[in-house]
Amino acid sequence: MRFWFGFIIQYSEEIKDNANLNFSNNFEEHHERLQSLVFEQLCELMITTYYKEKRTPIVESGSFWDKINEFDLLAITKDKQVILGECKYSDRKICKKELNKLIHKAAQSNINPDVYILFSKSGFSNELLQHQKDNPDTLLLFDISSLSIIL
Repeated sequence: MRFWFGFIIQYSEEIKDNANLNFSNNFEEHHERLQSLVFEQLCELMITTYYKEKRTPIVESGSFWDKINEFDLLAITKDKQVILGECKYSDRKICKKELNKLIHKAAQSNINPDVYILFSKSGFSNELLQHQKDNPDTLLLFDISSLSIIL
């Protein structure tokens, strides 16, 4: 439905007449937004499945906004752990700077997460991977291959 209302409906008459230039231009300019949204939804489903199988089940999850910041994922487990996550659907590896930004945003919004989670389409920098090895209980990293858990 997002695709239909976001891309098709406004150009439906032109598409019927095989005049697809406006649709094509709009799709080229904005299709990454749609991909990012779907990636975020898949990441939320993946982390819910992961926690159900390997940790304490998640009882609430979703994106979260306040007056200052927007978060791709905020979840709470059955044992009251707070999980804060960021999803990056990009062709670049995520570096530690993204984790630092997430930590800063959490502090600005008075959120005290027990676990930070980063999702990446393209993987992670060596520095971030090492940081995760040093902090396995408070930082989880998932790349696109991790989505196989929901298949």
